[in-house]
Amino acid sequence: MHIVISILFALTAGSSAGASEKIAVVDFATPGFPAIEGKALSDNLVGIVAAEVAALGHSVVSSSDINAMLSLEKQKELIGCTEVSCLAEIGGALGVEMMVNGSVGKLGDVFSLTLALVDTRKAEVRARFQGTAGTEAALGATAKRGVAVLVGKVVDVGGTGMIVVRTIPAGGSVFLDGKAVGTEPITLDEVIAGDHVVSATKSSLKGTMPLALVSGATERFTIQLKESAPVKIKVISTPPDARVLIDSVEKGTTPIVISDVASGEHVIRIELAGHIAYENTHVFSSDEFVKAGEVPFKIEATLSSRLELPIPLIAVAGITTNAETLTNGITAQVEVGVSTRWIEGTIGYVRPYGYMATVRGFLYHGLIDAGVLVRALEYLQPSHSHGSPSLSGGLTVGRGWDTFLGVLGVRLEGLVNKDLERHGAPLNVPLALVGYWRL
Repeated sequence: MHIVISILFALTAGSSAGASEKIAVVDFATPGFPAIEGKALSDNLVGIVAAEVAALGHSVVSSSDINAMLSLEKQKELIGCTEVSCLAEIGGALGVEMMVNGSVGKLGDVFSLTLALVDTRKAEVRARFQGTAGTEAALGATAKRGVAVLVGKVVDVGGTGMIVVRTIPAGGSVFLDGKAVGTEPITLDEVIAGDHVVSATKSSLKGTMPLALVSGATERFTIQLKESAPVKIKVISTPPDARVLIDSVEKGTTPIVISDVASGEHVIRIELAGHIAYENTHVFSSDEFVKAGEVPFKIEATLSSRLELPIPLIAVAGITTNAETLTNGITAQVEVGVSTRWIEGTIGYVRPYGYMATVRGFLYHGLIDAGVLVRALEYLQPSHSHGSPSLSGGLTVGRGWDTFLGVLGVRLEGLVNKDLERHGAPLNVPLALVGYWRL
């Protein structure tokens, strides 16, 4: 990762002699990170270091002043400069007595931060710091602690410590740096000293607490779990004026900004007549929403055209079993009818001689469709001149996929059947696996 001068600090040293020193901070090396991600991470850490130095009572010189102080040739020389001798030479060109350089890496899920304070006059390292953090958010706290170590405000000690976590209300699921570790009350032993984020959840409640763990220490704390703040989402579709549903609840038409969405996982569906619907599961974090300045999460969908008839038709075909009326065990059934989003009405035929009328009402539409059905069946027995009517009721569960030819899907349907003519006849339990095509 290339290194360039980022910020120049005018720092008054805390020695009894009252000597004044200038310190320059260079961009962090980010080995192992993609270029864009590494540059963003470096810029973020440099900003945190600058703010912490200012918080400790030191003045900060702007980066434009640095560019004015360095010649173009020296700026070129600084690219790739990581050795102490190289930093000392550039520091001399800048006229600063001290420089800070550092690097950040990642091993598994743990960030590792290294900082060094270089004396440009003696070409030697005056102080070093090495710390770890479980998350990128905790990495900022590690950088702040590192600055304090470099300027002698605190003494850095490695090792491990212990954490005891409780939640209010009790029974929350506890996470250390994003990893589930158990249910409270819980004791976490042999935790690497450094900066961590401890969080807990219970149902829709959530709480988070940053933690700077010192080697050999035992930290005891309680996390208050609260309802997460709602987030905003912006939904845009091409073409516009499509219906937007969140967890099967209609919210309006595109383009739309919805401001009362609970944080967490939701199924977003965008549908428009004559087009293939968009449907996907999204996770919205209230923490990310606040961190981004409450800018709405954006969902964009391009809806492709599909075949559609003036009257919405549906065709159903599959196999069914019914020990009472079907002596052959497994047989076929076919149905045709009309369909809306929530209700279907069909007439059909079950081999060998069963005619039926069916109404399906759907209670839920999402990645999985679920509903109830009522069916009237007249079974024409060969030995009788009239039919033997029966009535069925049951459940239907299925999944549909939008295609340019309409909606194709499958369903599993279970019913309880009662023969209305033969008193005392036992209940029958038909079970069917069917496919459907809805236009």
